[in-house]
Amino acid sequence: MSDTELQTLRDFILRAASRFPRGITTTTLAISVAAAGFELPDSGPDALPAQLRYLAGKKLIEPATKAHTPSLETWLLTADGDDYLRTKRIP
Repeated sequence: MSDTELQTLRDFILRAASRFPRGITTTTLAISVAAAGFELPDSGPDALPAQLRYLAGKKLIEPATKAHTPSLETWLLTADGDDYLRTKRIP
């Protein structure tokens, strides 16, 4: 993917996470990304898990483990992620 496509994907992931204040699962994100027309490989630097780790490293999202479902990987938008979306005016 080009740098522009990667940034568009990352913005989409943040926007999707912002719609779920209690967290969005990796599965829901994968379905949303595919429905939006992004074609991601299953592994490698452009894969969804790599993008989630990148955004978590930038402190824009964070993993949220639920006590009753620890195996269900859920992601929350952080305050920095919310500020990023507002600064960029991404609805």
